[in-house]
Amino acid sequence: MKKFLFIFLSFFELFCSKESCIKREEFTDIYADILIISANTTISNTQRKFKIDSLLKARGYSEQMFECTVKTFSENPEEWKDIYKEVLDKLEMKKLKK
Repeated sequence: MKKFLFIFLSFFELFCSKESCIKREEFTDIYADILIISANTTISNTQRKFKIDSLLKARGYSEQMFECTVKTFSENPEEWKDIYKEVLDKLEMKKLKK
């Protein structure tokens, strides 16, 4: 099992590079939308996953690219903190537009 995990993580590292990441501004838009979808308690987990996958696909990204971007940004806590603040600002703006 440990060997499998090592191989999987090595494979993930190989394909998770800066070039395969979503650009910061686009990422913050997507992440804000994903948080809105995730907060919807009236839909099932299956529906939630479908909506998130559809959102990523509509923007030209895959779940793997999103996860890779989260991993890359979260390796720098100060940058992640700034990104999260941007996401909260975007959520606040969306709330005011309603």
